Amino acid sequence: DGFVRNNEGIRADRFSCTVDQNTCECVELAPLPQGLIGRFASMTADANRFYVSAYAEEYGDLVVGVGTFGDEPKWHWVDGLPLGAPVVAGPSGPRGGVSEPGPDVGKYTSIAVDNEGHIHVAYYAVDLGSLHYALGEIDVDGNYQWSTLILDEAGDAGRWASLSLDQEGRPGIAYNVRYLDGISQLR
Repeated sequence: DGFVRNNEGIRADRFSCTVDQNTCECVELAPLPQGLIGRFASMTADANRFYVSAYAEEYGDLVVGVGTFGDEPKWHWVDGLPLGAPVVAGPSGPRGGVSEPGPDVGKYTSIAVDNEGHIHVAYYAVDLGSLHYALGEIDVDGNYQWSTLILDEAGDAGRWASLSLDQEGRPGIAYNVRYLDGISQLR
C-alpha cells in the first residue's frame, strides 16, 4: 500500500519517511533535477520584478520564472505535467516531484504582465501543433494559480507567438500557422 510500519504499528510513507523503533521522521525527498531552462524565452519586468517564460528542455514543459532584480527567478511549472502522475521526488522542487513525461509544450513563448500583476503567456504546444495561452493569477497568499487554454488548433498554429496587452489588460496574440491549406499564415 506504499506504507511501512514499525513494531508498534506506526505507519509512514515508504518514499519520504524513516521509521525506527522509537521515532518516525519525515523529510522531503530530493527534488528532480531542474534541467536546462531558457530556450524559446520571453521576458518582461515591472518596477519590482522580472518575469520570464521559457521551455524546460528536459521535460518539455512551459515554465515561468518570477524574481526580483539581482536574484534567481522562482520557477513555476505551468503546463506539460501529466494529469494524475505519481509524485516520486520532492514536491516543492521542479514539476512538483512528478518525473513522468507529459505533453511537449512551451516553445515560442511570449509573456506580459498586467496592472493587477497577472501573468499572461502565449506558447506553442509541439505535440498538438497548437497555440496555447496561460494565465497566472495571484491568490491571497501571494501564490500564482495557473489556468491554460488551447486557442487555435487549425493547421500547425502557434509558432513565433507575440503577445501584448491593451490598456485594460486584455491580451492580443500574433502567431504563425503552418500547413493550413498548404500555406503559412500570420494570424
